[in-house]
Amino acid sequence: MVRRDVQTRSKPDPPLNRGLQSTTPFPTRFNTKVSWGPRLAFVVASVLAPSGMAEGEPRGSTSRPASQPTSQPSTRERVEELVRMLGARAFQTREAAQRELKELGDEAAVYLIPFVSDPNNEIASRVTAALATPRDPALRVELAIRLLTTTDPDWMERGVYVLFSSPGDVCDLFVERTRKAKGLSRVVLEPVREQLLEWKRMDEVFQRNYERIRLKSEEKAEALRKSNEDSRLYHAEAAYWGAHDALLDEQENRPEPTASGPADETRR
Repeated sequence: MVRRDVQTRSKPDPPLNRGLQSTTPFPTRFNTKVSWGPRLAFVVASVLAPSGMAEGEPRGSTSRPASQPTSQPSTRERVEELVRMLGARAFQTREAAQRELKELGDEAAVYLIPFVSDPNNEIASRVTAALATPRDPALRVELAIRLLTTTDPDWMERGVYVLFSSPGDVCDLFVERTRKAKGLSRVVLEPVREQLLEWKRMDEVFQRNYERIRLKSEEKAEALRKSNEDSRLYHAEAAYWGAHDALLDEQENRPEPTASGPADETRR
């Protein structure tokens, strides 16, 4: 997917229309090497020892020196290696790396999220595709913030989806995490924050009244539940367009660079 700057107020398809499939961790296997030095020493000692056991080994022991495998790379090292492969010239290499990152799931997400804003568009696009929606709410918040602050409309839409797929799990975390946002980040994140808080207020009303209404009328309770679900989609769309329009206003009002130097950047 090619990134683009926001240049028009024409509205793409509303968010939340594209589902994301969760992934499950998949162990990566690596070759190991066995050190034969201890084994050879054991064989020689067994031949020389009169009792048939290695010298110094307690009688009756059946233990053998353990083989010494080489150390395997950590998850972080493997993720960084796979990210580099995402920028490879060979299409098959890029595809294989993205597939493995997707299989690693949340295990890799914490190390992948910073690469969402990688300057290499190919790497950034494939990292975002591999991340899906993390199960961990804290990771979901971090991913959403990264996506929203790219200021790319497609990634911003994805960031909103990540949050509103289960807003009750992430609302308080997102509000706290973005409380001190500054510059362009604040411009983009504030509308999303407001819509999450508004959804939370409405959901609390729903939770207080649902059981009471259900005892009186199952039909009315079901209608209330459906209305609450629709409100989640409404607030998600409002969050996306609020961030989108706030970004446009900021770009339109941004001062032009002067001869003395470029305008101060508001985005970190």
